[in-house]
Amino acid sequence: MYRAAINRERKAFVLLVQDKTTRNIARQLFIGEKTFRNHISNVICFETHPAFLLCLIVTMRF
Repeated sequence: MYRAAINRERKAFVLLVQDKTTRNIARQLFIGEKTFRNHISNVICFETHPAFLLCLIVTMRF
């Protein structure tokens, strides 16, 4: 279950960097806007591995 939650949070983050609105992403993932914001907070707070940060930078550039 933990891995599923992490995958869901990462998917939410990928959609965020594609310049979609919070409301649109929440609807696409079938979750509430507050849940979506929590997912993003979790990714930002807990994903500090250098490889993840590099992927993040690359994702944001394209």
